[in-house]
Amino acid sequence: MIQFGRNPSRNSVIKIISLGPTDENQKIPSDLVRVNTQTLTFDGITRTFELDRFVNLADSSAISAILVNVNDGQLTNVDTIIQTYDGDNNVIPVGVDPAETIDAITTANVRVYINDVLQKFIVDYTFDNTQNIVILPKDKLSLGDIIKIEVNVRSGYTISDNLLTISSEVALQTGDVIEVTWFSSYPSMDIISDQYQGGKVNYRLTRVPLSVDYVWIYLNGVRLTKDKDFSISPQSGIVYLTAQTSESDEIKIVQFANNAQQGTAAYEIFKDMLNNYYYKRYAKNKNLRLSRELRYFDTTIEVTDGSLLSTPQPSKNVPGVIYINKERIEYMAKTGNTLSQLRRGSLGTAVTELHEIDSIVVDVGSTETLPYAESQERIDFPNNDGSSLEIGPLDFI
Repeated sequence: MIQFGRNPSRNSVIKIISLGPTDENQKIPSDLVRVNTQTLTFDGITRTFELDRFVNLADSSAISAILVNVNDGQLTNVDTIIQTYDGDNNVIPVGVDPAETIDAITTANVRVYINDVLQKFIVDYTFDNTQNIVILPKDKLSLGDIIKIEVNVRSGYTISDNLLTISSEVALQTGDVIEVTWFSSYPSMDIISDQYQGGKVNYRLTRVPLSVDYVWIYLNGVRLTKDKDFSISPQSGIVYLTAQTSESDEIKIVQFANNAQQGTAAYEIFKDMLNNYYYKRYAKNKNLRLSRELRYFDTTIEVTDGSLLSTPQPSKNVPGVIYINKERIEYMAKTGNTLSQLRRGSLGTAVTELHEIDSIVVDVGSTETLPYAESQERIDFPNNDGSSLEIGPLDFI
């Protein structure tokens, strides 16, 4: 309960934001994510800076959640490898792309997380720098565990507690402007930073992103523009670059927010009397109902809001389609809230004698068709004498 010390004036707008429970280790993340930016100036000596209000949480990786710019150029971050444990992949190679020479990666350059929990070297995993492989004992893994390995051998900065240190290998001059961006509640952001070698036109992402809006790509520290400098195939999770690159170029890809809250969705598979299958998004809008009863002999249908229904295209012989109490009805004309030129009981559904007022009306027109193609495989098995064929089972793909 929220109680005011003084009554708000009449017609005041009261806004209450509930962020939900959270613990000190952020195991139950807050729904609110704050973007923090701090601008620093290099004094020619100090390469370690204190970040205001930065909290290094126990879960997930802090360095992946920090982006550092020097004079508008993005510094290199860690290279991340992510795999899902399938029972066999407990030996994981690192330093593949970009390729690292043997002995270039040491144990100090490797951090291993299982389900976002930092693992201890020797106790939970080992690293063989003669082969650049991380070895995890199978008895410490369960099927479906998310294994994340970070290699910071090329990283231009490190983070310890709330102290950011820029590597001595990064060229800095007195007066350089350093802009640091980080996210509060970064475990819920699920940020992944990957480094790649240039010279290719496409790169496979560590995971399939929600959309191109959740991927940032940098070429030699300069951020590229989506849909202009790169595009993404959402089905395969592959990035396609339009910019020309060479093997000496560095590509940095940052992915975030892989899990998003989505509303419920439903679809139906409808098989008609001719053995054809239809896949439709089932948009059951409770605000769309019959505004008057519908009898089997009626030539028009009255609904509460005709704007929620598909518009038919008579010139292309594409009708609007609705379901009312399991009856499929096509209409070729829509005027306001009135549907006409009806075809009742289409595709083998039964014509109902009476649909009562307030019955739910569901749009299943052409705009609600799912982009799904179905194919069949047929296998022919010849008899021993070769005289006839036996048809094998049909598998739906």
